[in-house]
Amino acid sequence: MSTQKSKIFPNFGIALKEALDRIGQTPAWLSRVTGKDKGQISKYMSNKITPKRVTQLELTAPLPYDIEERANGWVLLERVNTENRVREEVKRYSNYSTEQRVAIIEEVFKEIEKLQVKFKELTNQSGLSDSEKRLQLDSISKKINQLTKSIDDKAG
Repeated sequence: MSTQKSKIFPNFGIALKEALDRIGQTPAWLSRVTGKDKGQISKYMSNKITPKRVTQLELTAPLPYDIEERANGWVLLERVNTENRVREEVKRYSNYSTEQRVAIIEEVFKEIEKLQVKFKELTNQSGLSDSEKRLQLDSISKKINQLTKSIDDKAG
């Protein structure tokens, strides 16, 4: 944890904005590296909606910070080794009925279709550097892995 005093933020979005500011990055960068929609990130940062916990973990994965909700607000914490944070969070949902499992798998297919669109867009973009494309491809690969693991965790 940081030696500086922890600052309390009123919502997840403001804490996320602060984390990006601290590392000198933008929401557009976060969108590229996580594969998340820029519009959704904008809604989170403007506090129009608060993302689900799994999405919060996905958004903070490329950052050197964790954002945690406390009784008095949201806190930005320097990351301690927390591998498999997303997997651990989704593991809690493993006791689903057959219908719920079908719904989970259908949702994964929808997410994969979105990733396929992002992949096609990425391969057609000429304005990105090789390193930016590599970051996005890594992000898409990680998301596919997370999705397949989430089927095992949730519907397994």
